[in-house]
Amino acid sequence: MKGFFRQIIKKILLLFVAAFETFFMLFFMGSMFVSSSFYYVIRIVTWPFRFMKNMYLKLTGKPKKSIYKNQKDV
Repeated sequence: MKGFFRQIIKKILLLFVAAFETFFMLFFMGSMFVSSSFYYVIRIVTWPFRFMKNMYLKLTGKPKKSIYKNQKDV
């Protein structure tokens, strides 16, 4: 009878560990997906600014002046 309860406890613990590992695997996969999709969202949102900057460079032949005092492209 003791062995029967041990088997049940082992199966419950195994199920708990499997559920724990599955949850964290899905959590980290989801966080990687969200972070990579965030990169593409930023690229899509900022494309007009990059397009205008590149067109200015192509038309004038010189980079646009920085709005900062040290004139570095930040």
